[in-house]
Amino acid sequence: EGDVEEWNGFRVTTPLKTILDVAGSREVSPEHLESAVREAVVHGLVRRKHLYEELSRLEDDERRRIAEEAFHEAMT
Repeated sequence: EGDVEEWNGFRVTTPLKTILDVAGSREVSPEHLESAVREAVVHGLVRRKHLYEELSRLEDDERRRIAEEAFHEAMT
């Protein structure tokens, strides 16, 4: 319910949900994961605190590290 929003007449997943899906998928390259996290932070598409909390819960240690590093880079 809270993971979908309407945008220009289309139903899409929220940026947060999309990033978490990408972070949890090995089918998406680390570079695309980094880019998604950076863009979301830089463009204010997600609440930073909420994104960081959700990223810290990722079970895959490598994907979590990649996402958290991109998050910190975007914050500087």
